[in-house]
Amino acid sequence: MRIRSKLVLAFVLSGVVPLLVVFGVSLGTIRQGVEDKFAEHVAVTAELAERSVTLYLDGLAKRASDWSSDGHINALIARIAALPRESPEAQEASRELGAYLRDFKMPLDRSILIAEVFDADGRVVASSEPLRVGHSESAEELEYEYAWRRAMAASFVETVTNGFVVLEGDEQGHPSEPTLHFSAPLAKEAGTPGGVLVLHVSARDLTALLGEILSDRPESTFETYLVNADGHFVTPSRFVPDVVLKVKVDTEPVRRCREAGESASGEWIDYRGVPVIGASRCQAGRWWTLVSEIDTTEVDAAARAARAQNALVLFVTLAFSASLGVGLSVVMGRRVGACTAVIKELAQGKFGARVPAADIKRDEIGQAAQGVNAMAERLDEYFGSLNQLYEAVFTQAPVGIITVAADGTVASANARAKEWTGVMEGDGLLASAWCRERALEGELRGALAGAPFEREIPGADGRAFRLTGTPLAGRKALEALLILEDVTQQKRLAEEQRSYAQRLEKEVADRVRELEAEKRELERVNAHLVGRELRMAELKKRLAQAEGADASPGTATPHATTGDKPGA
Repeated sequence: MRIRSKLVLAFVLSGVVPLLVVFGVSLGTIRQGVEDKFAEHVAVTAELAERSVTLYLDGLAKRASDWSSDGHINALIARIAALPRESPEAQEASRELGAYLRDFKMPLDRSILIAEVFDADGRVVASSEPLRVGHSESAEELEYEYAWRRAMAASFVETVTNGFVVLEGDEQGHPSEPTLHFSAPLAKEAGTPGGVLVLHVSARDLTALLGEILSDRPESTFETYLVNADGHFVTPSRFVPDVVLKVKVDTEPVRRCREAGESASGEWIDYRGVPVIGASRCQAGRWWTLVSEIDTTEVDAAARAARAQNALVLFVTLAFSASLGVGLSVVMGRRVGACTAVIKELAQGKFGARVPAADIKRDEIGQAAQGVNAMAERLDEYFGSLNQLYEAVFTQAPVGIITVAADGTVASANARAKEWTGVMEGDGLLASAWCRERALEGELRGALAGAPFEREIPGADGRAFRLTGTPLAGRKALEALLILEDVTQQKRLAEEQRSYAQRLEKEVADRVRELEAEKRELERVNAHLVGRELRMAELKKRLAQAEGADASPGTATPHATTGDKPGA
């Protein structure tokens, strides 16, 4: 069997048949795979939304707790409590506290609509909304709206809430929108509850938070919403208008959270009566349940699209297989031709030629193509490295480089050599002015004859150069290599070093002469002092002898009045 027939048979057995089997099996599993994928996306979205909502609400509760411990707020509420309720001083303190809440506290969080303080009797004694001051509510309203009993019984660092409530706007200035109340107790100096700080927070930011999480979801029926402990919507529905705190959700995940405190995932009927795939998040001690859902109709549509895509892929694959089988013979001829074409180009010195990767297969032709490519790569690497080295040395070297042909003409010269000598490619070097002015003809002819040389020559601008000539043995077109190196700086440094050494030697000699003169002077002075000391010692000796002679018996008394010796 020829290679063409083998390839056709192998492709049919290893490609087409397995594709048909896999496609037949996948038809029954595509729906489950798509459903699992959407269920995972819904669960991840629910978890992300839960974290975001928890962080948001916990942050507001922490803010209420921090404000309740504010020393200025507690000082003002203590002063209000100590004054008669209708006294001007109490009213002034109330206005001051309201202004403090409005101007210094509320700008810290734009989601806070109203910040106000209730006294222990449930009466508003200070508020960022002046119309609210003096407002009072029944015990039932206080408990429903502000979790009053828990707030009064809570520790002074704890915040409580009853969830979202809706209050119609009234003369006291309360907003008519879904509002969440965070209540934190205040304290008197004695440590007993002196009132409650209440923050009225809008639900708009929480709705926007969930909307931001869903903004990246491309599905048209995907939604995430919150329900309170009673099962009422506290954030809007994507499909039903005006549901907040008006429509109650009584679905499987909401019931499971309310009755067993458990989260849920899977398929169920949603609040519209539509089958959905969803996931819920339920936290113990929280007043809310978070639900994420997507309609099963959209999941089914995605499964049908996946089946259609697989069918299209199978059709394209089969069509490709048919065209591939027909074109195998053409491909075989092209592969052989590619190998022979590369070999011809290598023979002509074109070492960049390669057999295309598409023509390298696991057969005899592929092995031959690999061998041709390996040989071409080695040749290209060898000559490429030589060319790169030559290019780097020739163009970037800090010296002038000139190559001279056997007839004395310049075969090549780099930029520095052209600048320093003025010669160009093709010029006769031996006849050039640069060569004549420096009497280089003899050395250059010697280099062309095989004798290297080295000498210093002057430059046109007063600089000094070292010229080295080296024969190029075994070359046909190039017979000598000239290296021109600028040694001006070296000579200048050498001259400065010699001058400095001479000055230093002179200074040392002068200093030695000065030291020798000083030494001679010291020796003279020392000799004088030594002689003087000797004379003084001799004089002292004689005086001692004279005094001994005067003190002996029978000796005449010296003439003290004149100081003359006896018999003088």
